Amino acid sequence: MRPIPILLISFLFGVATPGILVAQTAATSDYGQSSATGGHLPFLPLAPFANSFDSTSGSSRGFWFRSPTSCVITGLSVENEANRSRQSAALFVFGSAPPVYPAFHYTTASEVRAFVLDAAANTVQSFAPVVVRAGDYVAVLGGTGDGVSSTLTTSYSLGVMRSNVLGFNVVARRILTQNILRDNIAKGAGLGVATEGVGDGPCGRVRLYVSGQDAYGPAPHLVAATAPALGGTAKLDLHSGIASPQIGLLLMAGGRLPGIPTPYGNLNITLPFFITLPVPLGNGSASIPIPNDDKLAGVIVDWQGVVLDFATPLHGMSNGIEWRLGK
Repeated sequence: MRPIPILLISFLFGVATPGILVAQTAATSDYGQSSATGGHLPFLPLAPFANSFDSTSGSSRGFWFRSPTSCVITGLSVENEANRSRQSAALFVFGSAPPVYPAFHYTTASEVRAFVLDAAANTVQSFAPVVVRAGDYVAVLGGTGDGVSSTLTTSYSLGVMRSNVLGFNVVARRILTQNILRDNIAKGAGLGVATEGVGDGPCGRVRLYVSGQDAYGPAPHLVAATAPALGGTAKLDLHSGIASPQIGLLLMAGGRLPGIPTPYGNLNITLPFFITLPVPLGNGSASIPIPNDDKLAGVIVDWQGVVLDFATPLHGMSNGIEWRLGK
């Protein structure tokens, strides 16, 4: 995408918040909820299927994330493109992030919040509500098999999974175990789990059903890839979330709104929009040069993405990103 001309952004930033001369550190913050006008699901959105992974030893893969808000998990279901007859899975809630492989965390009985052993595949496995607090680390492992042999098949995603919990965006990353999932050790305690490097490998695809999630669903996700440092170039990444968008837009304003409903989703930034940038197919990046002008230090700028699918029709609006310009 072509960068915004420096003179234009300098003028607009000056208009947005004039007269701020105090030195500030460049910073970004993520706020608000993503939203879509349809396509809602009762489970956390999953990344698309990539391929199946067969573990003859019975080990498993899944995903983990730090919950951005409190929620209640009521069930799970392992994705089953391999058409196996049985599913096994384990749901955990941790107080800290899992370690990086080859280190392992050995789970305790109190961390195992749900366990499914050789249940019928392609069915939702419900259990007593699992209460998750904001800041808790949630992890799930799961696979499918025949309930007899040790082989367990994982449904792999295309890398990390951009999802949301009740509209608050998360990036779910890969978690693994080298132990056998289908045994009493896994159900009770002692299952070794770990992340894999930076966690950008494929995740095991397991549906986690969350109370109230069906008011949200797959929705756009806006990421501040770099901070808006004076004299530098800041970058925003827009991920469409919805299935088949024709176009996306990045909107820039001078303040926040508390998610005002519109025909395209919930508006998290104020009017008017000072800049509107097109993003082809709703997925892409914008590189934005920041003038090296001390008078801009401390200026606040807010961004939101909107993704449009006129064929479905299904539209969505992202979380908000707030910039504070500075050194």
